[in-house]
Amino acid sequence: MATARPSRRLRLILGGAAVVGAFAFTFLVAREPGHFAGGLVLLGGLGSVLVWSGIGSRTATTVATGVVLLGGELVIAAGRDPETASGAAFAGPALLVLAEAAFLTAELHPQAHVPLRALADRARRVAALAAAGFAAGVLCLAVGGVAAGGTGGALEVAGALAAVAAAALTAGPELRHAVRRTARDP
Repeated sequence: MATARPSRRLRLILGGAAVVGAFAFTFLVAREPGHFAGGLVLLGGLGSVLVWSGIGSRTATTVATGVVLLGGELVIAAGRDPETASGAAFAGPALLVLAEAAFLTAELHPQAHVPLRALADRARRVAALAAAGFAAGVLCLAVGGVAAGGTGGALEVAGALAAVAAAALTAGPELRHAVRRTARDP
């Protein structure tokens, strides 16, 4: 039988990492030479606060809304500056891992005992999905860069959108499970 641990410490670690990661994501995406784009900081900040609130209230839909706003921040940043699109291959999987940490934290009851084997299996699945999202993002950006002749353009922005979409699609089944589970909880 696998060893089980109380989830209180796990919730603290994962929740803290998700919230710090959300705010770091916000500022990394909104950073421009010499300053931060105020609108992007506002959008990402709202997404980060919603992730934080969703974790605290154990509400998957609030976490999902926050993650969508963070993804929207990335898409807008890529649309404003095509050079930002090259970072989308990393940002999509980072957003997936951040969302998974937030959903897992919101899903776990503080008093529950969590089998370590279940956590290891889930971590392996998330790592595989993040790697697949990264590969898809790199492929989309490469195709966009080749088709655009290596210059910034609409195809590179489309590659950034595809990278974020790949992360969102791979997170879809987990999101549906979390929403169903939240709806069943009193």
